[in-house]
Amino acid sequence: MSKRRILELYLNVAEFGPGLYGVEAAARRYFGKSAADLGPLEAAQLAASLPNPRSWHPGSPNRAY
Repeated sequence: MSKRRILELYLNVAEFGPGLYGVEAAARRYFGKSAADLGPLEAAQLAASLPNPRSWHPGSPNRAY
């Protein structure tokens, strides 16, 4: 598989918040739009949540994590 395909598969199953799986679901939950319509800052916020999505995500009140 190509690196692009591996990344696509990962982003479709990764946890982006408590009980929230896949980048499409996360984009709709946190930004109210499709993942394809995210801007660079929104995409970066979702990517930044991947190391610990239960503690820090775009909907978290505490962004210190």
